[in-house]
Amino acid sequence: MQALSLLELTAIMLIFGTKFFGQVETIDDRIHIATRFHHLLFIPLIYQGSFIVLDESQALRIPINFKSIAFAYLRLSLVAVIICAALVLMMMLSYSPIERDAWIAAAGSAAVIILSFVAVYYSFQFGKASEQKKTQLLEMLAQNRADIMPIVNAQMRLF
Repeated sequence: MQALSLLELTAIMLIFGTKFFGQVETIDDRIHIATRFHHLLFIPLIYQGSFIVLDESQALRIPINFKSIAFAYLRLSLVAVIICAALVLMMMLSYSPIERDAWIAAAGSAAVIILSFVAVYYSFQFGKASEQKKTQLLEMLAQNRADIMPIVNAQMRLF
């Protein structure tokens, strides 16, 4: 196997494009509302619109959905917290010998990591559609069948 150069590694890591974030109002794991963003390193940056997504292959544009946008940035924030807490945990456990204060910080970091993972999991559970919202979304899809378009997510590399 050939080693990758620094330029190639950078090109792999600096990914940008468009992607759906903030999945909410899920119906039977097939239909949901999501917001499309331009992203850099999978960090949503520029809003492109909210959509009802069907089977990850088709979408219907809808008015701006603030809940979807909020969940996109909530989940992003939780992932950032997990990464920071993991770095603190590794730093605290790298000292030799490990002092009492380092154990306390490491335990706190581990607790933050676990709670953040639980929060991410429940953010998807909380995003399930109520019966009223389910009916509303299905009616909107039925009324606007002609406006449903195929999904094209563009992932590009800078180099």
